[in-house]
Amino acid sequence: MGSIFEKGKFKILLLTILKNNGNYDLYDKLSKCTIELKNFGDPYQSRNMRCPWNSEGLDVQIYASIDNMSAFSETDKSTIRDNSVALFPEGYVIGNVNILPTLDEDIKVEIPKTTSGMCHLKVA
Repeated sequence: MGSIFEKGKFKILLLTILKNNGNYDLYDKLSKCTIELKNFGDPYQSRNMRCPWNSEGLDVQIYASIDNMSAFSETDKSTIRDNSVALFPEGYVIGNVNILPTLDEDIKVEIPKTTSGMCHLKVA
């Protein structure tokens, strides 16, 4: 069996746990997403988390389509965090679970044009 850090391995193991626990709604949401782990270093130094002195912190980054990002609740994030803890060897601490837009989608921002070329700020 390969390391939890191999590409895609964490997602497969997390989905297996969710399915075995009967959490089919969250299973369905996550199966459509890309999941990555981001190492943020020493959790105590960077985020004042209570943890062993030699531990490393990991954030779970979930990339969902913009339409599906709002489907994830705070309860879903807690469930993901709680189920993730058991997957890592001693010395790793799960920090945040972040829901982010997929990397392959174009995010468009429209900036209104002004006729004078200057922005006007109205202060009440």
